[in-house]
Amino acid sequence: MKIKASKLSSNTIIPKQESDGAAGFDLRSIEDGIIPPKSHKLIRTGLVIDPPRNILPIVFSRSGLALKNKIHSNTHTLSNKKQEVIINMFNGSNKAFNYNVGDRIAQLVFCELENADN
Repeated sequence: MKIKASKLSSNTIIPKQESDGAAGFDLRSIEDGIIPPKSHKLIRTGLVIDPPRNILPIVFSRSGLALKNKIHSNTHTLSNKKQEVIINMFNGSNKAFNYNVGDRIAQLVFCELENADN
């Protein structure tokens, strides 16, 4: 499967699968920042993707962030595939969460769609 991707920043890292057999591609932050306790923040990836029409991109939380820090992102599909991928993160803990340029913040999974026979 070939997915077109472009970078909006010199800090943008084109996602890759970090381990053999991984379904997801790691999305990374292009900025440093802080998510206050019990708060949401939109985190930029600097990534624009343009997959084929039969491919549905879905963003998932990274389980390690949730387990270790109570940081979650909402699972969602990317409906407008020619805009920057931005991740809505929630800090469910009572401590501020610091993130840095290049930190892995979410996962991107590509699902192939098939037409259902009627």
